[in-house]
Amino acid sequence: MTTDNMQEKHLYTTALVDEEKMDRPLVDLWEPEEQYPTPSFTSQSFQHVLIFALFCSNIFFAALAVFFYTNAQCPVLPQRLDPFSISAASRDARAHIRYEQRTFTGALKYNSTTGSLYRSTPASINSTEPSYVGNPRETPGLDRAWKDLLSGSRFPLSDDEVAPYLQKGLAASVSVIKKPSSTVFAELDVFHSLSCLNAIRLALDDDFYAEHGPQDGLGWQRTTRSDREQLDYCIDHLRQSLQCSADLSVMPLLPRTSTSALEFAAPSRTCRRWDDVRSWVDRRQERSRFNFGGSTGGGSGSGLQQQQQQQYSGV
Repeated sequence: MTTDNMQEKHLYTTALVDEEKMDRPLVDLWEPEEQYPTPSFTSQSFQHVLIFALFCSNIFFAALAVFFYTNAQCPVLPQRLDPFSISAASRDARAHIRYEQRTFTGALKYNSTTGSLYRSTPASINSTEPSYVGNPRETPGLDRAWKDLLSGSRFPLSDDEVAPYLQKGLAASVSVIKKPSSTVFAELDVFHSLSCLNAIRLALDDDFYAEHGPQDGLGWQRTTRSDREQLDYCIDHLRQSLQCSADLSVMPLLPRTSTSALEFAAPSRTCRRWDDVRSWVDRRQERSRFNFGGSTGGGSGSGLQQQQQQQYSGV
């Protein structure tokens, strides 16, 4: 093969090179035409609204929990006015009454010799606690203890305090129809319940009190077993009050033949401090003396004490 023939078979053509493409890399890198989409203004607003709604719901449920915790008692219904929402003078009661742990006294015990039950006396547990039960013939100071417990419990209401009762047609709740120049008295329900309990106690020993009368100045309250309407009222009032408060303390019930005490009330309970309740009522009485004139304490005369005795008898 000649040289000319080889040159014919291997012809080389000069390549035309585009100078603009010389600077490009041999392998094209992937360059997305669009970046990841950014959140729109509408989606951002929805997120903010959702976070705010969750925050508000947490605040609401927290406030609801506090409300139920602080009002763990008989609910205040529209037809039952809350006495502490009548006026600023009365509203401070709950704020000033503290709580304490107490153990109830008077547990039942079993006498294995006689096979009978007997009651432990408060003096064996707390020497400062007066006796509120017992045979009046054998229990000195019994009526005095009840008199001290109940005295000064009723206080006069101002016209502004009475108005909500009368406007709602609840005149019966304050035991008297408001008249011009008359004074309406009220008392905390706990004192009303205690008065009912004392009325039942007096009726149990009506034979003694019929002969001697209530001792130590307790003559304003006198009930007998024949006062059935009044006693039925008291029993039903106490029933409703107990169901309303619904104490959930657990009461262990031991067998009657057990030699240990039937400590029905042994577990410690959280109670309102009675001294604080008594102190609030006493302060309210002091204010009444300045606001209404006259005396709410003992003694005779034309003061509030006389008006109170004229309006109320028994419970």
